[in-house]
Amino acid sequence: MLSVVTRLFRRRRWTAACVLTVVVVVGALTAQFAAVYGIVLKRYPFPHPNRLVMLWERNSNTGVSGLPVTESAFPYYRDHLSRVASLGYFIPPSSSVPVQSADRTAVSCARLSPEMFEVLGVAPSIGRRFTASEGQYPSADVVLLSHDYWTRSHGARPGVVGSTIEFTVAGERRQYIVAGVMPEGFTFPFPLFSPRPDVWVNARQVPGRFLAGHHFYTMGRLNASTSTETFQTSARDVAASIATQQPRAYGSIGVDVRSLRDMAVSDARGVLSALVVGFVVVALLGISNLWHLFFARALEVRDEIRIRTALGARLRHVIALTVSEFGAVLLCGGVLGLGCAYLLLRALPAMIPAGLNLPRASMLLTDPVILVGVVIGWAGLALCLVSVVSYVAWRSARTMAHPLRTRGLDAPGRGARRHAGLQVAAQVALAFGLTAAASAIAGHVTRHQASADVLDPSTILAADLFVPGDDSDATIPRLRELLAQLTASGNVAGAALVRDYPSTDWLFNVQAEGVDGPIGHDWQPAEFTLASHGYANVAGLSVVAGRWFSDDDHASAPSTAVINDVMAQRYFPGINPIGRRLRLDMRDFGPGFDIVGVVHDGRRLTPGRVTRPAIYASWTQHPTSLMSLVVRTPNDARQSAALVRAATLAALPPLGSITRMRSGREIVFESTARATFVSRQLVGLAALAGLLAVTGLYGITAHSTFRRQKELAIRTAVGATPAATVLLVVSDALRAVVWGMLTGLPLAYAVDKVVARASGLPGGASLLPYAVTAALFVIVSSLVSFHVARVAIDDDPLRRLREI
Repeated sequence: MLSVVTRLFRRRRWTAACVLTVVVVVGALTAQFAAVYGIVLKRYPFPHPNRLVMLWERNSNTGVSGLPVTESAFPYYRDHLSRVASLGYFIPPSSSVPVQSADRTAVSCARLSPEMFEVLGVAPSIGRRFTASEGQYPSADVVLLSHDYWTRSHGARPGVVGSTIEFTVAGERRQYIVAGVMPEGFTFPFPLFSPRPDVWVNARQVPGRFLAGHHFYTMGRLNASTSTETFQTSARDVAASIATQQPRAYGSIGVDVRSLRDMAVSDARGVLSALVVGFVVVALLGISNLWHLFFARALEVRDEIRIRTALGARLRHVIALTVSEFGAVLLCGGVLGLGCAYLLLRALPAMIPAGLNLPRASMLLTDPVILVGVVIGWAGLALCLVSVVSYVAWRSARTMAHPLRTRGLDAPGRGARRHAGLQVAAQVALAFGLTAAASAIAGHVTRHQASADVLDPSTILAADLFVPGDDSDATIPRLRELLAQLTASGNVAGAALVRDYPSTDWLFNVQAEGVDGPIGHDWQPAEFTLASHGYANVAGLSVVAGRWFSDDDHASAPSTAVINDVMAQRYFPGINPIGRRLRLDMRDFGPGFDIVGVVHDGRRLTPGRVTRPAIYASWTQHPTSLMSLVVRTPNDARQSAALVRAATLAALPPLGSITRMRSGREIVFESTARATFVSRQLVGLAALAGLLAVTGLYGITAHSTFRRQKELAIRTAVGATPAATVLLVVSDALRAVVWGMLTGLPLAYAVDKVVARASGLPGGASLLPYAVTAALFVIVSSLVSFHVARVAIDDDPLRRLREI
């Protein structure tokens, strides 16, 4: 062991290069395997998870897809599809509806229908499930506690089952009967939807009239003999039957089926594609460098092996000494690499920005399968590398009796130079492809965030407000005074209240009276937003026809609405919408709205968002408990954050609160979280790949030049100048680099397009990232090969000639 350490210490540069390369390879392969397995391949903790599917609706008129199932349509699907699958629905936790325990602690609350427990195949560890009657109005509020919440808030007391606890939901105090405690580790619908629930409340359906709201996230468990295609066909037949019975509310609705695994990685697909491509490239570069380092070292110790064998050393002892040297390097690098991978995986959840759901990223370090798989994979790779070294050592010892054969191995020749050039070209192709793609993706993200149709985010400040329902009417004058106060201050250019800023997922079915267009015959979906009078100025809306809201649109006046130009063109083709009356399929908003204006809302704070048909109603006429205060400032809005917070808290009632406060930059970053995260990951991997490529280029060029030292000495002896010798080495290296970049160009373009599409970035090619990356590779390669050539010609040519 001491002799092995001594040998490695004498070759410190080679040892350090090998260990660092092994660290990179092991870290990359470990992180890649853990991410792909933990996010994609790992089975969900339910019986037969491959049978779990989700049901989604789409609107054929607007092209909007991925909608939760219509509330009153769920019983049709549940009853008519019972022979092929069992169905249940859930409603994920929502930050817009705050839930607090009796001690004012925030509680994450999800809603499950009684059928969901049969679909998931789970049962409470203590107590009972929800009963069928508890899934219908009017029934008592029942709650199931998570194991963590039960332990944390109730001291793991079994006696809590059957008792009554109190929660404050959106300012309203409610009593819940504790039905049971779920098993430890049950977190549904997390990680499919964040955050992790603390409790589950019985979701209830409203009997009677057909309710058209898209609220029910529906999941089904297929029977053993039912395929996904069969289930989808049956579901579409049921959707057609519902449309026949409810043509106005469901005539344009279709249905799609997706597996749970597909849904789990839908938001992570762009991230995974980037990680897989980047890690594969880094792993290939690292393995290539290891191969070259080990092979070059094996050639260096070849003479030592022959001498030891000639002096009587046994072949197995010589091979064992050589293999021990390489094995020690692999073991040291492997241990450090696993530690590096552990740190990377531990830091991954913290690196995920707000707005991006990367399922199971926080669970990657808790699964023993990942550790076992990594150890087996690394052991296989190390075995392959050690086998190569052992073969070289054995071949060197066996060829002692054939000096003519061994002499041929010392002469590099044209074939060896061609082999070195191919190695350089292959490494450059991989590194250039990843680096150019990362540069292009970073450019896409920058242009996407700075697109012309986006408001200046530095001037926007948004605060999400909660006003208890009992106080909303009394709070209207105080909030209007707050808006006037903020607008009058010199630090604010405009202030307004709006429901769900910067965008809304509030889709309603709407119909117009006395209109011959599409909206007059069938119910059509549209975004519905409540806004105050100053919202048009704050959001940059421009009035195309009619007017915006005014002080005349007060609570006792007829309800008015303003629609956007997309809705006017799509639902009122060739018809003037001003003066028409809209009816919403929701009783909460009265008999309807009179259209008083049309606005263009092309400029939004979230880049890349598709503008859909939208309706704006007056907040003064329809106050709600949940609103967003949006402030627009002349300068950086963050400088006015303290002023806005203090004034808002003073205007809110005692039970009111600011649930969240964000700057425009934070909102834009959340909307582009996936693309930004992918871009940063690719840039980091590209930097690592570039470093490995430069290291490989230096090692291969240096080794090739070292083996050509006799040729270079002869050239110098017959009159070649040092400049000509340097030019020869540099030109050979650059030729391989150029071929590598040309080979890697299609790879870069393909990675750019695939990752950009999966990350939701717009298309459009730009030659600048590719040109800059190519120039960088040429400059770095020239410097590296120039350094190698200078070192080579500094040797005494006469000494090298005497060695021939």
